[in-house]
Amino acid sequence: MTFLDVPFREKDQAKSLGARWDAVSKRWYVPEALSDELDNFQKWLPQKSDSTGRPNQNSIDTQTMSLDLSSAKSSVGSLSSDEKGVRLSQVLNKVQATLRQGFPGGVWVVAEIANINTRRGHVYLELTETNDHGQAIANCRAMIWQSQATRLLQRFSTETGSDLAIGQKVLLLAEVNFHEQYGFSLVIQDL
Repeated sequence: MTFLDVPFREKDQAKSLGARWDAVSKRWYVPEALSDELDNFQKWLPQKSDSTGRPNQNSIDTQTMSLDLSSAKSSVGSLSSDEKGVRLSQVLNKVQATLRQGFPGGVWVVAEIANINTRRGHVYLELTETNDHGQAIANCRAMIWQSQATRLLQRFSTETGSDLAIGQKVLLLAEVNFHEQYGFSLVIQDL
C-alpha cells in the first residue's frame, strides 16, 4: 500500500484511477492490487524517501493511530478512583484503529459462501473456510454495498456463467471493517 498526497480538487481523478480513502489517516492510498500501476499516481506520490531513495510507502503517523489505554482511565471523568479498566468503546476503538492500520487497503481473500441475503439492494454474505475434514476453521460476515452490487454481480455472472451461490469458493477483494457495535466484517470491492 502506498499513501498519496492528493489535493482535494484532484480527489475525483485519483479515485477514478483506483485510489482509496483511509479515514483513519485521512489520506488517499493505492491499494496493494494496484501497486504495479504506481506510474498512474506519480504526481501524488510523497516526496519523502526512505534509505533506498524510493517514496516512503508507510508514512502514517502511528502516534495518531493509537489509543493509549493505560491513560484512558484517567482521562475519563466518569470513572471513580476505585474502578479499574477502561470503557468497552475505548477498547473497541483501539481494535478498529489497529485493524485499519494493519489492513489499510483491500486484500484478496479466498473463501466459501455459506449464506447469502439481499436487503435494500445490499448483498450480505457469510463466508467460511474449512479444513480437509470439512470442519469450519474461519467464519466472517461480508457485504457488497448497493452502489457496487449490480455491477459486481452482473460481471461475476457474465465471467463465470453462474450467479453467486451458497457453496461456491470465490476470490474477492475486500476491505477489512470493524465497527464498535456490529463487529468484524469484510466489505467486498471486487469479485
